[in-house]
Amino acid sequence: MVYLLVFLAAVFTGLAVWSGRVQTAVRRQEMEDYKVLRADLIQTKKEVITLLGQMEQVSVKIVEEIEAKVEEARQYEVRSRKDDHDIPNNEISEKFDTDRSEDPNVTGEDAKKAKPVNSKLTGNNTIVFPRRHDTTGIEPASGTGSPGQELTAKHQMVYALAQLGFSGEEIARQMNIGKGEVMLMLQLKRKGEEVNA
Repeated sequence: MVYLLVFLAAVFTGLAVWSGRVQTAVRRQEMEDYKVLRADLIQTKKEVITLLGQMEQVSVKIVEEIEAKVEEARQYEVRSRKDDHDIPNNEISEKFDTDRSEDPNVTGEDAKKAKPVNSKLTGNNTIVFPRRHDTTGIEPASGTGSPGQELTAKHQMVYALAQLGFSGEEIARQMNIGKGEVMLMLQLKRKGEEVNA
């Protein structure tokens, strides 16, 4: 019986010693793992700090490049404005006169009086003629009026529209005058042509 108790005590003592050694080994391994992890964290922190420094340098460089481009654009704009203001007035007027003189048919007063003719039909079939008293290009009807007496612009416009094939009613509507007046003008023109024929 005594031997059994001694044996059991030896077994328990061995188990306790072995368990203590195992726990010590586990703790030692945990400490080593902790040291490795701590070293990794320190290294990662250093790398992050390095990256932040590099990013800051890059951002500063980018900002400097942008500022340089902006300054270059501003100086170019200033130079352009200065060049525009440096053109002499006589040079501008010479260029303007050269441009005007390229058209041999438009000179002096003719250039001021000239207006574009828009003879297109509008939505309500109204012909738009230039508002001017210069009626050159429309020949007066023969036999109308006394010699040396020029036709009025209204008469010439009526005759021109009649030559284009417009009826008396259409001419009256286009020129905003009475149909009877248009018909009278056309009849007088025909009679004058018959007399001179």
